[in-house]
Amino acid sequence: MGECAQPHLTRGFRHGGESSIFASHDAHGFLFYLLYVAAVLVFAVLPGLERASLGRAVALGAGLGFIRYCTYDLTNLSLAKGFPAAVAVVDIIWGTVLSAVVAVAAFKLAGWVT
Repeated sequence: MGECAQPHLTRGFRHGGESSIFASHDAHGFLFYLLYVAAVLVFAVLPGLERASLGRAVALGAGLGFIRYCTYDLTNLSLAKGFPAAVAVVDIIWGTVLSAVVAVAAFKLAGWVT
């Protein structure tokens, strides 16, 4: 998911020195995604369920993903020397779509469980 999948999705975009600016902290990544899934549930899925609207859950999930991935990638563009803009664009699209898909899956699962 997200940055975990990024090396595979953006292999052709990566530059030789880029990977050296990022440390690998799997525990931090795991904690982030745990919190992020909780945020998608609270800010996208629950409002969709309250109105019985899959469209609302999808729109809010996509919006949350867009804001979250823009924050990450625009920060990298600002601070990480040599961070490729193409990687940022692909990652923002990926995060927006991924968050919308997670919202759909959680919405459907909640409907199936209740």
